[in-house]
Amino acid sequence: DVKDVIEQKEQIEKLYDDMSDRIEQLTWYEKKVLEFSMELPLSTLSKNTGISYKSLCYSKKKINIKLGIIK
Repeated sequence: DVKDVIEQKEQIEKLYDDMSDRIEQLTWYEKKVLEFSMELPLSTLSKNTGISYKSLCYSKKKINIKLGIIK
């Protein structure tokens, strides 16, 4: 039904806008960790940057909380 498709599209757009707003509120460091962690495992990112694995894991968890992915 066309009405359902339009409603789903509006819901997706709302979710996208909400996530975009949450990402925009991240610090520059958090944005970089998010960006690079989507391409590389945190262990590789740690080796390549010299940032401790534990620190990257903490940052990633904090980012996921801010984005509403985990509580």
